[in-house]
Amino acid sequence: MREIEIGGEKFTARGLRLSEVSAAKMRKLGYGRFLFVPEITPGADDQQERMGEIMDAALSAVFGKEGIERIDRAGGVKGLHDAFRAIIAETYGTPGEEKNSSSAGSGSTTPGGPNTAEPAAASSGSHPAALASTEPPPG
Repeated sequence: MREIEIGGEKFTARGLRLSEVSAAKMRKLGYGRFLFVPEITPGADDQQERMGEIMDAALSAVFGKEGIERIDRAGGVKGLHDAFRAIIAETYGTPGEEKNSSSAGSGSTTPGGPNTAEPAAASSGSHPAALASTEPPPG
């Protein structure tokens, strides 16, 4: 859940549920399980209408009609855009956030980033050579 403030009023944006992004209409608009990629062609005649559909689908799923009306009263179009961005960020993360993609320090590389054992050792002031070995002591 992501708290956002629009026009001095607080709102809670949640991520889209799997059942919501799996709906045929949502898939046609570019929502997916792991990625949001709307098919918007710059300069297309229906670009604004399509972007409106994309935004409406997410806002309706998360806030419902009453929530959308409250956001509109509090912040107008900018408020609706901010709420939409919060939904997308909560659902898919943002480039600055790492959402459940790093390992638990096993040292293996993950899709979201580098080896996690070395940065942990570096930040704790330990030297990488001081990390515990998985090999038995010599004998």
